[in-house]
Amino acid sequence: MSKSNYALDVKKLEERAWTGEIQSRYDLALSFYRGRHHKQNFEVAFYWFDLLAAQKHIASLYNLGIMYLAGDGIEKDELR
Repeated sequence: MSKSNYALDVKKLEERAWTGEIQSRYDLALSFYRGRHHKQNFEVAFYWFDLLAAQKHIASLYNLGIMYLAGDGIEKDELR
């Protein structure tokens, strides 16, 4: 895949996430959390996981728990 096609795919993912598409939001959160397709940014990953967790998205709830345990992008909180 060329750089321009890759950039378009990432842009489309972001656009779909902002329209509320659940899978796109999750993929975007993972992208920021892992540092794939985007520069690693725990705060942005937390934002997207938290939005999904409010909708009872199981994988996002799990990832938020991991972030709280590790203190990734949020103050470490082993009780949450």
